[in-house]
Amino acid sequence: LPKPLQTVCAQVPFGTCICGRAAMSGKIEFADRVEVHHDNKYKGIPPHGHYCIPLLSAGKVLGVINIYLTKGHIRDERETEFLGAVADVLVGIVQRKRAEERLKLSLSELEAVCIIDRHIIQNLELSALLRFIVTRAKELTGSDVAFFGFIEDNVISYRTFRGIRTKAFKELELEKDRGVGWFACIDRYPVIVNDYYTDTRLVDPPYDIVKKEGLKSFLALPFMSAKDEPLGILYVANRKDVKFTEEQSTMLYTFAEQSALAVEHARLFEETKRAYEKLKSLDELKSDVISNVSHELRTPITIAGSAIELARLEKDPRERNKFLALALKSLVRQNVIVENLIEAASLERGMKAFRPSAIDLRPIIDEVFSEFKPVFTKEKIGVAINLEEDLPDVSADPEQLKHALRTLVNNAIKFNKIGGRLTCTAKAKDDMVEVCISDTGIGIPGDKFTKIFDRLYQLDSSTKRTYGGIGMGLSIAKEIIEVHGGKITVESEVGKGSRFCFTIPIFKKGGD
Repeated sequence: LPKPLQTVCAQVPFGTCICGRAAMSGKIEFADRVEVHHDNKYKGIPPHGHYCIPLLSAGKVLGVINIYLTKGHIRDERETEFLGAVADVLVGIVQRKRAEERLKLSLSELEAVCIIDRHIIQNLELSALLRFIVTRAKELTGSDVAFFGFIEDNVISYRTFRGIRTKAFKELELEKDRGVGWFACIDRYPVIVNDYYTDTRLVDPPYDIVKKEGLKSFLALPFMSAKDEPLGILYVANRKDVKFTEEQSTMLYTFAEQSALAVEHARLFEETKRAYEKLKSLDELKSDVISNVSHELRTPITIAGSAIELARLEKDPRERNKFLALALKSLVRQNVIVENLIEAASLERGMKAFRPSAIDLRPIIDEVFSEFKPVFTKEKIGVAINLEEDLPDVSADPEQLKHALRTLVNNAIKFNKIGGRLTCTAKAKDDMVEVCISDTGIGIPGDKFTKIFDRLYQLDSSTKRTYGGIGMGLSIAKEIIEVHGGKITVESEVGKGSRFCFTIPIFKKGGD
């Protein structure tokens, strides 16, 4: 068969040209030359004729045998009888082969179910299970790509991929009712889309991203929980002009039903594991707190008790005042520790009420710095407060904001040196106000910048012995600032001091 004819005759519409007429009429069609019944033509077509014999089964056309003849061939009834008999034999062969294919698909389906059942027992690690499901779905359908997305808060977020090339596709998130996946989720049944760009059933599909990936046909299968709630969507797709079949859909649907059960089990296991790790962490945290706090609470009480006893016995007023000042300092330190413990417990249990309102930062900063005035005087720390003029109000809970500010000022004093300096600045920055506390103290190594915000973290044992504290202040301050919608950062150089900055949203009338 000449190559041009292979192209022109590769696909013939039903009822068009000789073979299309045979399919429509269910009868043998004959032509002795190109000029008769030829709808598909091209320049330079060689002379020829046709016998086109339909393959019929119970009145249904399965296909057409197309025989090419030399031009001028005369129709012979003996030939048509012979070709009709051949067609009947071929019908039997086609039906048997199709039955074998269906059986093969059924066996593949059974095999897929058995394999996924084994994975339910053997593998409760969610990521590994999803990789297996996506890989297996791709293999079973011979697709170019396969991927899986979880449904959370009415959004499909893709998580596991096979064959996907572009970053934009991997980062794609689809809101409710958009694309093939939601269509399958609503129907709770597989959806075949063999031409993504012309299928009118799809609502607001992401054409550009799909086009960049080069995908054309899709088969989407919903993953439903035991309570018939959507867990996610499994997709297979092709870049080639290859259509998905109902047989593939049925096979993969059985596979998806079993897979959904496995995914739900693995997800529950993962959530249980996370809860256990959190409980274990909290148990360890409790032990550390008890050990650390018992020491830190005893120390100031011991110092204060000893200082008061010495003051009681001391006759010199100046020496007596020194002992009383030492006792006061120890009790202030103990008060800070107790406040941090109460704040940490409230935040952990979600009991802390967050009541933001329009707050002027100036009186807040003045109040906190006034509380530490006796300490500034005793430690001979120079203080500078530089607040931007016309500083806008912020949206904050005043008591929580004071607690975070006290923590940063207390740290700046504790890790400063006698005769050092402490500076507070505040300025508007975009839609936030940035507050910074700087000191001239011991500084913090760069590799500790993130760790200092962890619960109970101390820079090292020597720092712990020298400066005290239970290592909870900064972690609580960070939580408070983040609850307000801000961020806390640190800049520091060992031996030269540190600068802690936090941001708080500017109050907007009529806003939150």
